[in-house]
Amino acid sequence: MTFRNPLVIMALALSTACGHAVKGPVLALDSTVINLDTVSYNTPRVVKYDLRVRNKGDVNLVLKDFRVDCDCTKAEADTCVLAPGETSLIHVSIQFFIPQSEPFAKQLTIITNDTVNTPLNVTFRGYAKFLKPVYNTPSQRQRYSQQ
Repeated sequence: MTFRNPLVIMALALSTACGHAVKGPVLALDSTVINLDTVSYNTPRVVKYDLRVRNKGDVNLVLKDFRVDCDCTKAEADTCVLAPGETSLIHVSIQFFIPQSEPFAKQLTIITNDTVNTPLNVTFRGYAKFLKPVYNTPSQRQRYSQQ
């Protein structure tokens, strides 16, 4: 088949150069930095966040492992295998229990079979604000002072 029209030749060249799909699995996130703002607590508190992940590749994406930088952070996926174009959630929970106020940055590392974007680090940051517990009754005050 021979094309003599230069516009047809240019359109074919552009479609093959720019329109070819990415080969292999591709992990995609909306952001790798999640701002949780201020987390206020006066007793241990767990903050939950659902991280949306998507496979932008042309073969299955496998979520192999999650690594966290501290025991206070947990991560669990709805599904570990995402077909091309499929979206899933990683449920992240961070527990705050230290009685002090300070900035925080917790890191989640996502290990996949994506050869370009693995490992992928996601940072959850904000300010942990510890509020002094309020005890309204004498028995509550007494119990607190004995601890």
